Amino acid sequence: EYHLAIGEWAEAAAAFAEAGLYKDASQRLQEPYYRQAEALMGEGKWDEASAAFKAAANYSDASARVTEPYYRQGEALLAAGDEDGAVAAFEKAGTFSDAQERLRAICMTQMERYRTAGRTAEAIAAFQKANAALNNKRKYIDTMHRHVVALKEDGTVMAVGENKDGRCNVGGWRDIV
Repeated sequence: EYHLAIGEWAEAAAAFAEAGLYKDASQRLQEPYYRQAEALMGEGKWDEASAAFKAAANYSDASARVTEPYYRQGEALLAAGDEDGAVAAFEKAGTFSDAQERLRAICMTQMERYRTAGRTAEAIAAFQKANAALNNKRKYIDTMHRHVVALKEDGTVMAVGENKDGRCNVGGWRDIV
């Protein structure tokens, strides 16, 4: 208990291991790593926090929290205006909380910004990353070298890319199934 109270994680784990069968020592063997993970997240040490949750293994909800540090990192980076960093962090967060929805929203914002600026290749790449984040909830209708046309969940159609010959003029398309 003393080592836990002062943040000496390795010493606390060793003490619980030495205690063996005394009281609940064997059940608490992984607790120091769990508490360390929470402390590391508070310090913004995302990789170390994830590793500590892995080390905590079956203690409490540690196994479900392994990717939480990356989610928190994504939140922090997004708040700081670093969209690309947030995208990378939310990708690492996997299925934790709404990480994939957050990733999709950022990518769609980037896609629109790139499209408006005429940066077709970047717009298509952002759109494809957003689509992957939705686990293909959005279906491709057509992918060509310089444009992508997709069916959205609400039945509207979206097009990104070179608009040669009006290929991306889909504004009036509705209720496509």
